Amino acid sequence: MSILYKSYIYASVECDMNYDKYSEGGRRYVPCTVKLNRPIAHALLPILKDYASKMLAGGGAVSLSVVSNSELSIRVYVDAMKLGYTAGEVVDRLMGVVEGYSYCTP
Repeated sequence: MSILYKSYIYASVECDMNYDKYSEGGRRYVPCTVKLNRPIAHALLPILKDYASKMLAGGGAVSLSVVSNSELSIRVYVDAMKLGYTAGEVVDRLMGVVEGYSYCTP
């Protein structure tokens, strides 16, 4: 079992890197849980979806959802890896958006 832990200023992320265990509609993915230091998940979701869509050539390679106002769920499908990104790179880029939003929002 391989778990990826990442810690940022405004968030922490945990991903189970064993993507062979997780499948939705025949598509394998890496599940990640994002714990936010501030209750901003609902405000962040549309921004992150827009960013992921542009970053990953039209979307579909990442699924984002709100678990609670201080927790997000991210699924990084193997399609993202076929586009040349690792799950860690996708998380880093998305968390860059989270960090920027958190820093700039009172």
